[in-house]
This record gives sequence, structure tokens and C-alpha cells, in this order.
Amino acid sequence: MTISSTEHVPVLAQELIDLLQLEPQHIVVDLTLGRGGHAKLVIERLSKEGTFIGLDADITQIAALKSMGLINQTHTPQTHTESQARTVLLHSNFDKVGQVLKSLNIACVDRIYADLGLSSVQLLDEKRGFSFQSSTLDMRLDPSSPHTAEEVVNTLTEADLNEIFEQYGEEREASRIAEAIVTSRKTHPINTAKELSEIVRQAKRNHFKKVHPATQVFQALRIYVNDEFGTLKRMLQQIPQLLCAHGRFAIITFHSLEDRIVKNTFKQWEKDGICKRINKKVVSPQWSERKVNPRARSAHLRIIEKI
Repeated sequence: MTISSTEHVPVLAQELIDLLQLEPQHIVVDLTLGRGGHAKLVIERLSKEGTFIGLDADITQIAALKSMGLINQTHTPQTHTESQARTVLLHSNFDKVGQVLKSLNIACVDRIYADLGLSSVQLLDEKRGFSFQSSTLDMRLDPSSPHTAEEVVNTLTEADLNEIFEQYGEEREASRIAEAIVTSRKTHPINTAKELSEIVRQAKRNHFKKVHPATQVFQALRIYVNDEFGTLKRMLQQIPQLLCAHGRFAIITFHSLEDRIVKNTFKQWEKDGICKRINKKVVSPQWSERKVNPRARSAHLRIIEKI
């Protein structure tokens, strides 16, 4: 059985839960709530003494979770049932996690985790422009952010576009693609993801048949528009001081550039005697998960524990 394209499935869910080693009384922070796939599994393991704090840069994800009642929310320690943990859901990018915890008067937490992948709902939303066939070209994870991918491809210089595609997408034909985009926009603005993907397809000379030719360009634009690497680095800088003693931090990445940032950061923390890596070898999805959920194929899970 293969997962429907419209169904969101949390990646490496069992591996994440096993490695977090949750206790009922833990204070846990989910930095990337999405549609609550991982969150629901975590909350099930917390008692009324536990606290769950969920963040997401996309306010529509928070609103959806609340409206569907998938995660019941209360801002006070009092709970609706004997087994329910206190839950707090907030619209915030994860590089603001330190500010969030300070506002909640929480000095340190037991577990923090993040899943850096997009949810299926975001990918398939026509208004967001993440899909190659979208009739828009937005790509903002936070819809309230000022700059869109449409603005980037229509205003940046050819040299800047080339650099973005090379640096964030590791696109070998970045120069040809940047030139094609600048040539095309002289005739009329590039307003849709569908139009951009076709420009890239025609510009590229070589690409793997199983992978859409615009994959790396779209990845690069999304990273640039959302300052994903800068946000990731700012978030990582805060983690050691936010964890209680023996607290654990887990993160799931989906491409080599962001995984490299995480891996090098973890190695440095270990070298400095701050944390120890729980899994020195990255955890990847089993073949059975990749077969059911093809989007899991590039996922990597790393986890550290504060000494």
C-alpha cells in the first residue's frame, strides 16, 4: 500500500519516539508542528504533569490543528482529563524558541525536536506555490513574510540567481537556468510555479528522469525565500542552554546541505563537552517506510543529549 498524495504521514515517527525516551512528566517542545503527526504521538506519552509546547512558522497549520481538535489546547496547568498534558500551540518560527520559553517562564525543557520537511498539505496547496504545477509562485513558509519566490525570480540579477541555485540547490546548470529566467522575464513576468518549472526544464541539458528537472531550483528558492539555513543556525545556537541536564534534542533533515549544518554543529557540541551524540550514524527510514511513503526516502534523523 502506498500513501495517498493528499495524506500527511510523519516521517521516522517510531524511531523519533524511541530515541527521545519520553517520560510522562517531561516538558517537550515541537519546533515544527505541521499537521501534528509527531506531536500526537508525543502527547500520548505525557501525563497531566507533562507539558507540550508546539511551534510553527505557518499560522495556517496552527489554525488547522485547533479547528480539527487534533491537539486540545489549554494555556493553564489545569487539564481537561486526568491523563492530558498541558499543551500550548504558538505561531512562531523556531529561531524564536528561546523567547517563547522565556515568555512562558520555562527555564529549561527535557526534550526538543524538529522535522524540517514540508507537510503534504503545504506541498499541495495551490496558493503556496511549492508544487511544480502551482498557479502561484509564493513559497513562503510563513504567509505573513514580505518576500515571495515570484519577487525573487523577477527582480534579482542573473548573477544572484545563479548563486542561489548553486549555493542552496547544488544545481550544476545554475548559470544556464539563471540566464533563461532573465531572458524569459524580459517578455513578461514569471508569475506561476508551472511557468518557472517549464523554463527550467527547457534550459537544462541533463537531468535524471525519475526526478523533476526543477527540483533543485525550487529547493533553492524555498530555502532563500525563507532564510532556512540562517533560521536553522540561529535555532541550533540556542538548544544547549534550553535543554535541562540529560535533555535530548532530535532533528529530521531532508537534504544534504541542512543535514551537514546539523552534523557539524553536533560534532562541535561534542568536542566542546556540551552534549553527546546518541546516534553517531544517522538514522534513515527503513525500506518498508520508504515503500509506503516515498517522501521519507531522503529523511535523516540525528539526536544529541546534553551532558
